[in-house]
Amino acid sequence: MLRKGVTPVIALLLIIMVTIGTSVVFYMWISGASTSLTKQEVDSSVRALLKGEGVEKLPSGGLRIYVRNIGETTVIVDKVYIYDSTGSRLLFTGSYYLKLSPRELGYITIPAIKVAQINAEEVRGVKIVLSTKTGVSSSYTTLSEIVKLPYKPTLIALKAYRSSTDPTQNHWVVFNYNTGNYRLYEGSANYPNEPYEGIAPILENTNEYTITNTWVPWSQRPVDSPIIIVINPKYGQEDWVFTWHDPHGTFRFYLQKLSGDIEIDFLVFWEDLFNPFKPPGSVDDWKDHVVRVTVFANGTYRIAVFMAKGGYSHEFYLNVTREDPLEGRRVYGKDFNDYQFNFVGGYYYEMSDKIYFVTP
Repeated sequence: MLRKGVTPVIALLLIIMVTIGTSVVFYMWISGASTSLTKQEVDSSVRALLKGEGVEKLPSGGLRIYVRNIGETTVIVDKVYIYDSTGSRLLFTGSYYLKLSPRELGYITIPAIKVAQINAEEVRGVKIVLSTKTGVSSSYTTLSEIVKLPYKPTLIALKAYRSSTDPTQNHWVVFNYNTGNYRLYEGSANYPNEPYEGIAPILENTNEYTITNTWVPWSQRPVDSPIIIVINPKYGQEDWVFTWHDPHGTFRFYLQKLSGDIEIDFLVFWEDLFNPFKPPGSVDDWKDHVVRVTVFANGTYRIAVFMAKGGYSHEFYLNVTREDPLEGRRVYGKDFNDYQFNFVGGYYYEMSDKIYFVTP
């Protein structure tokens, strides 16, 4: 009786074990087939090749990298890497979006402000690597001289006249927007340590900034620079809002989308009281002058004023050819005790009558 009772149980267990074993084998076969199929699909769909066609130095000092899709499928170039010729040292990396159909030629622009950060002085060549979202990449080597190629930066100047009766009471700042380097001069007299030199903050990848919440003594100024440069992360290709906080409140600057081949787009904030030779008792908002500067690939500059205010008279210069005395292209000015801005619906916009196109 005992043997007859055990036999059906063993038989049932054997059936279950065989069933499980068969299921595992079937799963492994299906899994392997699925993996193989997926790999074949990927291999057949990623027949894309990129070919670097050349590198061009733009008038502003930026770089333009030409690339062609010589593959069979559409690709999206999303990363650019620049290494030394050995590929061991990364000099630059940036994110981009370039969609290329089969056989299509396109380009990616690296603005001069980025090129200025590439240290290619000690390398014999550079390797430019372009990668896509599908993982396809192409690299080629070109002479580092294309990066080091000398060019004359376009200098910008902002000048403040402090007195309407004595024109010698003035000071001005000249700066290179690619590096932030600035020099400040005083017009009333010669000083032994003139000009006052420094590096202006360049804000990147940020939508908001607080300079200070209260008026501060000159000795406690939040930045040792009369100007602050803010890079538009959209590069003028989309609308963008930048929010500025200071002792007078919150100010939102609405940068509307622009058309054209834009290399870089940025705001300049200026504190006209900033003057180490005749320091004020305190400083406040760094927005006595707010101007948008757009640089196009062909070398044209678009200058648009958002705000110009205060008791001082202002002048804006582009393509400064001599710093002391100041010489260059005077683009526009603001009178004494004049307050100019365009405030609509909670945002500050460009003033339509204060937009200038200049080719240095």
